Amino acid sequence: MDTEIWRDIDVCQWKYEVSSFGNIRHKKNKKNLWKNLSFWYVYQTLSNNGRPKRYRLHRLIANAFIPNPEVKPLVNHKNWIKTDNRVENLEWATARENTNHNHKELKYKHNNWAKKRVSQHYKEWNLIKIYESVAEAGRQLNIWHQQISNNLVMKQKYCHGFIFKYQEA
Repeated sequence: MDTEIWRDIDVCQWKYEVSSFGNIRHKKNKKNLWKNLSFWYVYQTLSNNGRPKRYRLHRLIANAFIPNPEVKPLVNHKNWIKTDNRVENLEWATARENTNHNHKELKYKHNNWAKKRVSQHYKEWNLIKIYESVAEAGRQLNIWHQQISNNLVMKQKYCHGFIFKYQEA
């Protein structure tokens, strides 16, 4: 999709819109709302008659853009990046499909990400060191490997003040 498409969401008396690019805005002033992150998912607190309620953004977008004729209860992120809420990255799923999808993610991460070389940088481009894997970087720096992985997939901007990047083979 090249053009961002906006649709009303059916919560909070139609005050808000979501986009095909994964954004949310107030319908009246057209300003994008600040996104919050909780347990790797983007959520938004919306107000309905003065009562705040938290919504996961991927569910709002799926409800607005993706038909669900089989009434599947869950929404999968096809590329496993839970902050990527573009319409083309979302799909409805059953609990079994969701579990199978997550097993594929773990197998992919184990076979590919864990074996890739990573570089440690100060700020954007000041190279400090190259490590053979995320696990090695974590061991040498005494940083939990998942924090480094989160930085690599842009779930967080910095990891202990550093930026990590995958190295090409």
